[in-house]
Amino acid sequence: MTARRPSRPRGTPLPDDRLEALRRFTLAVLDHRGAVPEDGTTAFLAAGYQPRHALDVVLGVGTYTISTFANRLTGAPLDPPVVAYAWEPAG
Repeated sequence: MTARRPSRPRGTPLPDDRLEALRRFTLAVLDHRGAVPEDGTTAFLAAGYQPRHALDVVLGVGTYTISTFANRLTGAPLDPPVVAYAWEPAG
């Protein structure tokens, strides 16, 4: 795992409008614990996504959350290819 994309400052819009709509919708799902305001859903759908894609986002968030909780609970080690990218607390 040697290739890495350059990081963007947080909140910087993505260059592709459709992917930016997906990014914003995903953040709205997280920020509102699934109760995305109507304007957020409308913008997502206006970008060409279907209602089923909104459920895909929720599925992705849920899968990630369950995986993270289970790994933390069991103390599962990181896979060797990603050890170099492990999060370390500041300070």
